[in-house]
Amino acid sequence: MKLAVNALREKDLKDFVYFYESKAVLEHSIGLIDERQTRLAPAREAYGRALQEDLNYYPAHVRLGMLALARNDTVTALRELDLAAQIRGDDPWVQTTYGVTLAQTGHLADAEAHLRKAVELEPLYAAPYYVLGRVAEMAGRAPDAIAHYRAYLAHARAKDSRVAEVQRRLKNLAAPLGANR
Repeated sequence: MKLAVNALREKDLKDFVYFYESKAVLEHSIGLIDERQTRLAPAREAYGRALQEDLNYYPAHVRLGMLALARNDTVTALRELDLAAQIRGDDPWVQTTYGVTLAQTGHLADAEAHLRKAVELEPLYAAPYYVLGRVAEMAGRAPDAIAHYRAYLAHARAKDSRVAEVQRRLKNLAAPLGANR
């Protein structure tokens, strides 16, 4: 892959280029390979080169955010994921990923906004409902948590690993509400 990128760069220098061919996807692929081999510094460099090729290449922002989160660098993680969410405001997966990270770092209101956006973009995508349920539960809003968890169960695959957990959470959340009636 690195040889292919270098060959394309040499071609750019040698030939008159009518249409520039971005190497962002290739650099991103190199970063993924490095990441898979737990070579995280070279992976970050490859994602950085992908962004030098195309600053709007949101997958590199997402990966840089995830690598920063793994290092407990939440400031960088949130910044990179925010950039990805701004670039791809129409992508429910990006909105969910950013929402999850915001929730994990205690930014519940912001997390909820991005998760609601993900649901708006793709109502059949189950993951944001689950995280919305967790956010509502952390915020002490049991009725909202119940509604989100029910929506999650309505959209999740039967074999989803979180189904049993959500059913337990629903049971625990509903019990106090039933006692108050």
